[in-house]
Amino acid sequence: MLISTLRTAIGCVTIFAAAEALAADRDTPAGRAERLFQEAQQRHREQPTNVHAAIDAAQAAFNWAEFAGKDSLRAGIAQFGIAAARDALAASPTNAAAHYWLGMNLGQFARTKSLGALRLVREMEAALLRATRECAMSPMMATFKPPNVPNL
Repeated sequence: MLISTLRTAIGCVTIFAAAEALAADRDTPAGRAERLFQEAQQRHREQPTNVHAAIDAAQAAFNWAEFAGKDSLRAGIAQFGIAAARDALAASPTNAAAHYWLGMNLGQFARTKSLGALRLVREMEAALLRATRECAMSPMMATFKPPNVPNL
């Protein structure tokens, strides 16, 4: 009976430790990035025509891909981010944020390639240049005054 009780206690401690480790993972930057990606991915799937949901999904994909330990995982996340950014651009072709996150996710995807990266880098550069142009032509940017930043 003592051995059975001891086994049960060890089993409970092991399960408790594993649960705490999983909770701790959610509190890490990588865990938060993964959670935000999953939430944004779900929102984009539920609202495929919502430009903001698509941009949020593309941004979350880039952020989570930063923590990917394997190229296959990074590539899959980046491909989702690329698709989400392109969904946003299909609905709003002049959206600077969509162009920006397209370029950034293309960069993540390029990190997983060797020779094929050159084409992706050119496409990334074009997307980032377009984001810069769209941002510069935005009426909001005409009135934008950057905050005073002290010299460091």
